[in-house]
Amino acid sequence: FKGLLDLQHLNVQFCQNLNELPGEPPPNLEELFADYHLALKSIKDLLINCLKLYKIGISNSGTVSSEQVNVFLQHFLRTCIQCDFRQRDYFVIFFPDQDRILELFNNDRFINQEKMSIDLYPSWHTDKFMGFWICYSPAGQYTGLEATLVCKSDPERKYSLKYNSIHRYSRFKDPFICCVYIPFETLWNGEGNKEGKNPNDYYMLEVSDLYRKWEELYNWGIKPGYSIKHAS
Repeated sequence: FKGLLDLQHLNVQFCQNLNELPGEPPPNLEELFADYHLALKSIKDLLINCLKLYKIGISNSGTVSSEQVNVFLQHFLRTCIQCDFRQRDYFVIFFPDQDRILELFNNDRFINQEKMSIDLYPSWHTDKFMGFWICYSPAGQYTGLEATLVCKSDPERKYSLKYNSIHRYSRFKDPFICCVYIPFETLWNGEGNKEGKNPNDYYMLEVSDLYRKWEELYNWGIKPGYSIKHAS
């Protein structure tokens, strides 16, 4: 990638015999579109060396199983622990086949819903908590999430924390699932007043797609991310 230091978008989908990215990735890279195995092999170097990278799109070449999706997400989280992720507000990964949510989430899934809301465990926030994986199946090529933490005993929502800066084009025409990782710091520093509150004063997370048309229903799934196996 010599001479491509300012490269922001890289598409290497369907490149036969390309097993790894040549040399160090461009430091200003923001988006990568690649086949599954190449993206999985490169994710650690990309997250560590490309601090502006916020999006990876997995091509629909071949079949990507639910197990492979889980492996990718877990590998991503393990890498986040090792690198300075705080320079990113969020990270989004697109996988082909929007029906995969039914297989990825056994309990924490919501079928044909306008939006998603979940009750958080009483002590959900610990020093091991990293953030939330939110997966959903947009109906169109435009998608932007709005995530809100709702405080206990706050009917007027004076202390709700809202983050809604995820406004990007998906660039996918075929059905896909969108997996968005939102670090805890992003939500905690979101729009709103948290004076005198601590994270465990918040009991609910609400998520919606700002580009959803009123008649569209989505499949949703959510997973909390911890740096070690966490017993709820």
